[in-house]
Order: sequence, then structure tokens, then C-alpha cells
Amino acid sequence: MKRRTPTRDFSPTQRDVEIIRYVHSYRLLKSRSHLAELFGESPHLLRRLQKLAVHKYLYPLPRRRSEEAVYAIGSAGTDLLARQFGEPRPRVDWTAQNKTLTQKHVEHTLLIADVMICTGPR
Repeated sequence: MKRRTPTRDFSPTQRDVEIIRYVHSYRLLKSRSHLAELFGESPHLLRRLQKLAVHKYLYPLPRRRSEEAVYAIGSAGTDLLARQFGEPRPRVDWTAQNKTLTQKHVEHTLLIADVMICTGPR
């Protein structure tokens, strides 16, 4: 699989900021089950998620080809939220944290997201 490289002219849209905020708020979200429910399912959303991942705003968790993509906050996403909302950047290295997630933690966090999104997004 060919690895995509970031382009210099990328700038997140307001919708991208909302996507990043949701991913940060819920910790982990699935592309189709969660984000499509929140933002409407479209090929454009999936391409945008991939672009946000290439530019490190989101961190895609490793998966098998047949599995739905799961996203966590990336380093650039943390920086963006800190700048956008005037908050200090947390000391947590989310990229390092994302790489050490256990399968049990991922499943548990996604189940919580399922329930929270079904009962109404925050």
C-alpha cells in the first residue's frame, strides 16, 4: 500500500475542526459507525478523514483491511484545538498513547462511544 505524504497547502476547515473535537472528546471514533452518524455518510467524509490522518490531525489505529477505520486524536489535532480554543496544549503525547492502546481498551472505548452517540451526541 502506498503511503500518502502531506501537502503544504492543507488547511483544516471548520467542519474538520468539529470532527477533530468529536474525536478528541470521545477518545476513539469509527469512521462509518460514529463519524458518519454525526456528520452524514459520504465519500467526501471518508476522504477528509484520510487527509486529516495524513496531516497528523487524526491518528488512524492499525486495522485489517476488512475492518472499519478507527481514529484517535493526532499531534497536529491537539495543537490545533489548543490554538483554536486558547487552551494550553496538554502534556500528553497522544501519538505515543495511541500506539500503546490495548484491544480491550479500544473495544471498551468504542462501546461507550456507541451508547453516547445513540443517546445523542454531546
